[in-house]
Amino acid sequence: MAKRTARIDDSLFRRTEAEEDRDGGTAGASRVPATGRTLSVGVGLKESEVDLLDAIAAELGIARNALLRYLVRYGLAEYRSGRLEVPVKREEHYRVEMP
Repeated sequence: MAKRTARIDDSLFRRTEAEEDRDGGTAGASRVPATGRTLSVGVGLKESEVDLLDAIAAELGIARNALLRYLVRYGLAEYRSGRLEVPVKREEHYRVEMP
């Protein structure tokens, strides 16, 4: 019998994680989709915030952008689940009150 070659739908490319595990355990309304292209987004941060991010990333042994992606996804999931409230000051312009 001839040896069969692997196809994309074969086990080599099949997902091995459960749906709940891939998105960090969030489910339902709080689920943050991880689809589409990865886009570079500029965010203005204070030097002290960048220093703290770098220190945490070094402590964990990961890149700063990986830490930022994790924190953004975590924050989005918490917001969508109702466990995170963003304090918005309504004045002449809308402003977010930083912690």
